[in-house]
Amino acid sequence: MLALVPLLFRIAAKNKAVQLLCNIRVDLRELPDEAFQRMTGAGGRFCSITYQLEIVFAPIIEFRVVYNGDVYGTATATYV
Repeated sequence: MLALVPLLFRIAAKNKAVQLLCNIRVDLRELPDEAFQRMTGAGGRFCSITYQLEIVFAPIIEFRVVYNGDVYGTATATYV
C-alpha cells in the first residue's frame, strides 16, 4: 500500500479527475507482537507488517485496515 501512495500523487498531478479521497491513520501499537516480522536490510533493521485494506461501498465509502480478521483502523468518505 505504501508504494501506491506516491504513484497516486503522480497520477493526480497529471489528471485533475484523480483526487485524494481520505487518509487512514492506524496506531500500530495496537497490533499484536506477532504482526511484526523483524528483518534486516541494507539500511539496517526494520519491521514488516502484512495487512489487508478492505473497501466497503455503501451510502458512504469505508476503508478498513485489517490484520488477522480484526479491524485496527477505519476511515470513511462520502460520495460527492
